[in-house]
Amino acid sequence: MLIKSLSLKNVRSYQDTTIDFTRGSTLISGDIGSGKSTILLAIEFALFGLIKDNITPTSLLRRGEKSCEIILRLIIDKKNIEITRILKKTQNGIKQEAGFLTINGETKPLMPIELKSQIETLLGYPQTKKNLLFRYSVYTPQEMMKQILFEDEEARLDIIRKVFGIDKYKTIKDNITIVSRNLRIKIKINEETTKGIDELKTKLLQEETKLKEFNQELKKIEPLLQETNQKKETAEKEEQTTSKVIQDIQKQENEYKIKINEITSAKKDIQITIQKIEEIKNKIKELTTKKESIKLIENLEDENKIKKEIDEITTNYHNRLQDINLTKEKINNQEKIKTNLTKEISELQTKILTDSNLTTQLQELKDKTNLEEKFTNKLNEIESEIEFLQKEIATYTAKIKINQETITKITKIEHCPTCLQDVTSQHKHEITTKTNTENISIKEEINAKNKKLNELKIKQEALKNHLDEIKITKEKIKYLNEKKIILEDNTKNLKLKKTEQEKTNEQIQNNIEILKKLEEIKFEKELERKTQLQTKIILIQKNKEQQIELNNIITRINESKTQLEELQNKTITLQKIIEPENKITIDLVETSSNRKILEEKQSDIKQKINEITSQLSTILSKKSATQKDIEYTTKAIIEITNNIKKIEEITNETTKLKQHNIWLNTKFTELIDTIEKQVLLQIHDRFNSKFQKWFNILIEDEDITAKLNEDFTPIVTLQGHDADILSLSGGEKTSLALAYRLALNKVINELVSNIKTKNIIILDEPTDGFSSQQLDRLKEVLDNLKLEQVIIVSHESKIESYVENNIRLQKINHSTIIR
Repeated sequence: MLIKSLSLKNVRSYQDTTIDFTRGSTLISGDIGSGKSTILLAIEFALFGLIKDNITPTSLLRRGEKSCEIILRLIIDKKNIEITRILKKTQNGIKQEAGFLTINGETKPLMPIELKSQIETLLGYPQTKKNLLFRYSVYTPQEMMKQILFEDEEARLDIIRKVFGIDKYKTIKDNITIVSRNLRIKIKINEETTKGIDELKTKLLQEETKLKEFNQELKKIEPLLQETNQKKETAEKEEQTTSKVIQDIQKQENEYKIKINEITSAKKDIQITIQKIEEIKNKIKELTTKKESIKLIENLEDENKIKKEIDEITTNYHNRLQDINLTKEKINNQEKIKTNLTKEISELQTKILTDSNLTTQLQELKDKTNLEEKFTNKLNEIESEIEFLQKEIATYTAKIKINQETITKITKIEHCPTCLQDVTSQHKHEITTKTNTENISIKEEINAKNKKLNELKIKQEALKNHLDEIKITKEKIKYLNEKKIILEDNTKNLKLKKTEQEKTNEQIQNNIEILKKLEEIKFEKELERKTQLQTKIILIQKNKEQQIELNNIITRINESKTQLEELQNKTITLQKIIEPENKITIDLVETSSNRKILEEKQSDIKQKINEITSQLSTILSKKSATQKDIEYTTKAIIEITNNIKKIEEITNETTKLKQHNIWLNTKFTELIDTIEKQVLLQIHDRFNSKFQKWFNILIEDEDITAKLNEDFTPIVTLQGHDADILSLSGGEKTSLALAYRLALNKVINELVSNIKTKNIIILDEPTDGFSSQQLDRLKEVLDNLKLEQVIIVSHESKIESYVENNIRLQKINHSTIIR
């Protein structure tokens, strides 16, 4: 991973700033409070979002602002990555909004958790470690690294375990403790459960004895039940035979009653029929009188022929009126079309007249764009010259600074470091004078180049303005070309509209002539003839109605005569039904007497069946109770047997659980401890050698040495005796922390193979309390790191002399600027 740039908008003291980073070593310098730590905080927030107790919304949002934005641009595996994170103030506090992830120009909006997950994947970080690897391999705040040195041994070991992914062994041992405790609880519960097995076996024998007694009782009930069922079947067959005879008698009795009802109904029907016969005779007399009163007209004309003539007259009249109306409508429509065409022709003539000078305007604008290439080439030349001048001025400025540092150093030196002779005041004065003269000459050169640079920038601005004007002119040309196309279309449309207007005028004249001819035709005689024919139709309709009425009367007379004949025949039939009345009455009385005798016999049989049924119910109840006792006892035996089986299984399980618990707490725990110690030992060997290497570079003093004990605790030896870390000087503590930091970085990069942050490190105030000699040794440290990108945050100006890039921060009126 390499950082390309960081854009901050409304982030703490940064209003709207972009910081560019390059390969090699970069120093971020500035006074305390100038905004150095904000840059590191923003980089970590861009990568991992908000982190509890470390990165909070209030620690980022500029005071008084409603939102802030951080954009981090990186290179990971040759891919251009851009990460955008946004914080916004709401009624409920400051919330993190959805961000954006751009990979090689393809942008995806992502929620904060999704964005963090995607970035961790790009960095090759295991999901379980989150940003822990970043904190201890790329960027560690100064106070955090000192904290790990002064933590107790167990806390420091926990951090080492988490960083290298071997905290799983401690987790396994914690889980063994939990599993073992659960096993002991399970064993205790099982032992309590298995205590009642002897009672269950005794109860099982009791239930088996009861089951035998119930089965013997059931065998005694069966013969008695069969005998009782046979008696019941015999009585039921006798009752069925008697019931069948009674049903036959009832059937015959019902038939006699039906015949008597029919005779009674026939007597009533004879009286009603005689009355209806008299009514029909009177009705026939009335209809005959009415028939004779109707007189019909003969020899009338054919109605259909008259109607056909009326329809022809009506159709001809309506057709002529329709032709007149259609012709008038055509004329009106064509007049509207003519009006619209006149209006459209007028509008098109106005548009064509307005745009008549387009060609001249286009040519004038095209002439202006011919200078674009010339201006562009000239601008490129000037920008190249400006860039060259800026580099020369930077070189001269750096030279002045180096000369000034040389003067400062020479005035302080008492002995020459090479020949060890005293340095005289005269020699110091000569060097100082020579250096000051060189600085004056360089400053004059800088002023001359600045003057030339300002002149070039004025020319550059003028050329940019010319090119902007040409760009606007091109847009105008594009617009006028579009208008020219519209003008050509309008000219074509004008010709078409004029042709259409002439054609419409001809159609209007033709339709006016047709209308005059239609209005000249007269139609009075035809309408008079239609009135006469309609009078004849009325007369014919009236005659038809009388004919229909006459036919109805004749039909009704014939129907009445038919009905009269049917009623007379019905009277004869009813007389025949009445004749056997006395014989049927005598047979009905005799049949009813026989039915009563049989019903008494049937009642006695039913009483006998009820008594047998009661005896049978008692026997069945006893049998059912015995069967239930057998069923319940069988279930109890099965349940007790299953419980005994379960207890025996639990006993076997308890034995196995005890064996497992012993194995976990002895052999398995010892195995995990051995594996963890071996892994930690491998890490410790690498860590210790690298820690000693960096510490020896930073402190070139044979009297003081440092190493790591088994718990990764730094042990400092001063003149052969162990020294308390707290008693060390500030510079020595910082050297110890920096050596630990660099060693941890190297070991992580060697052992965690997939991470993409091996070529970068960020050092936060790594020189706190350093002497001048220790600051010089930091250069050797940077050379030994051999990383593609090293970012150092420090207020020490001396570091500027041996880093490749320098970012100077200055805070003015609560806002940070880059100098």
